[in-house]
Amino acid sequence: MKKTFWILFCIDSAGPASAPYAVEIAAQRMRGWKREGVPFHRLVKPREGAQPGTSALFEHSLESLEIDGLPGTEVHRELLLYAGNVPWVAHELDTAWVVLRGDWQSLKMTAPSARGFCMARLIQRLLDPLPATHCKIDTLRQFYQLPERAPRSALSQVETLADLLETVLRPLAETCDLITWQDVVGFTLEPWFPSRITFGTFKGRLFQEALKDAVFAQWLERLAASSNPQSAAMGAWYLERLQSTPPDPATSRKTGAESSKLLTVKESYRSSATSTQLAEFSDPEIERLNALVAKAQARLAELQAAYTIDKGAVETTQSILFGILRPYFQKRDKLSLVVRYRRKFLDALLRGGEEAAEKIVKESEEALKDTDAQYEQTAMALAERKTLSQEDEEELKRLWRKLVGLFHPDRFASQPDKLEAYAKLTQEINDAKDKGDIERLREIALDPAGYMAKMGLSHLNFAHEQELAGLRKLLNSLETLILATLQALEALREDPAYELHQLNAKRPGFIQEAGKDQATAIEAEVESLEEEAAQLKNEITELTGALAPEI
Repeated sequence: MKKTFWILFCIDSAGPASAPYAVEIAAQRMRGWKREGVPFHRLVKPREGAQPGTSALFEHSLESLEIDGLPGTEVHRELLLYAGNVPWVAHELDTAWVVLRGDWQSLKMTAPSARGFCMARLIQRLLDPLPATHCKIDTLRQFYQLPERAPRSALSQVETLADLLETVLRPLAETCDLITWQDVVGFTLEPWFPSRITFGTFKGRLFQEALKDAVFAQWLERLAASSNPQSAAMGAWYLERLQSTPPDPATSRKTGAESSKLLTVKESYRSSATSTQLAEFSDPEIERLNALVAKAQARLAELQAAYTIDKGAVETTQSILFGILRPYFQKRDKLSLVVRYRRKFLDALLRGGEEAAEKIVKESEEALKDTDAQYEQTAMALAERKTLSQEDEEELKRLWRKLVGLFHPDRFASQPDKLEAYAKLTQEINDAKDKGDIERLREIALDPAGYMAKMGLSHLNFAHEQELAGLRKLLNSLETLILATLQALEALREDPAYELHQLNAKRPGFIQEAGKDQATAIEAEVESLEEEAAQLKNEITELTGALAPEI
């Protein structure tokens, strides 16, 4: 592997799903696990007749590509010259390869035939049992605290994948005896299923736990006997590996090359990202595992704090917008119900007569009441949050971060009785934070044991878990939660509501302007609904010979 040359590439595409084409291409020559030379990066001018819009990944507009892009023929000729006759590798190789080959075919260029391996498959197998299958590249960067690459582009994705290869994947691959290029390619092509079950009764559990759980083992046997070929293959794959797995899979240095190892960066979750090693679960040093658990807990608490604070800020902005737009939304929603039920009334009247139509009237009355009640509940929930001074708001955030870090229930993942108690305490802490109840947070911080006793919860106990299997299971669970929290944080920050919050924070009064614009749009919807409601009312009156019912 160390002497093999290959190309790591990433593209951004545009165009219809049936015929996508590249608008940004980045590549990096690799020699084994390391970069070789400078990277390649080009934007491509849009094709003739391209429709306005943005690209799939990085939102290159048609206008920016016209200004900064080069002709496709020139870009692809340079790319092929840069790559040479070596294998091509991408995160989602099948998708990227289709786009590139389509471009080469349309440009009448000779396409290379040397496909390498799919990086996503290598990642999911080496990082197993972390649920990295559907992780974005940037999520993995944050999880392993690799260097931040800006701006977000195909080039930054290639650079992050190269960082991941050098820093994280290489030592894991060597532990799995992936020495040659052929070893790596074969490893990505072998049948594989995640160590952690992703569905059904045993969702979230490692398949090796079936060694000590007869019910779990029977479930895997039924899976292997399924009439569905894919389910049967999955069950057979798990059963085959169970036969060669030690009774305690967590103590095995290698429980199958492609699964059952929880591997982590040296001094897990450090602020520096300069070197890595494996955190081997065969290590008997309880202090070391406790230290890793403590670091993982601290990072999880910090990430969840960031998520909750951002989410709270977004919800506060949305509550302001709700206050501005509530009368408009409420009027529109009631009219929408009126239109829907007048249509249903007409249909029931024509199909089932007056008795059937009368039932629709009663249904509509209940639906309108429910709508009003939902608006009242939303308004009451928003009103529960106390208005705090800036100083109190900062204290609230500090207290909340501290308390969540101290009392997060995941430190007791292997102790169900304590897990439940601490989950309830964390819920109290989060509820107080969401409502701006700084007094309750102060009470918890001052005397957490007394507060738990008052709530009827178990006493605090910060004794370290001393049982190796429990520590390993806890660390495994924490790393999975860290990854999930990073994904949730990324999704939140991609939400248009988050962008609205940021704009309002930068420009006071922006939310009022946005509300006014949205109100104008809703009023146009209301006008259209009022016309349709009036038309339906006239139709009902004509059919019944009487005034239409009040729906």
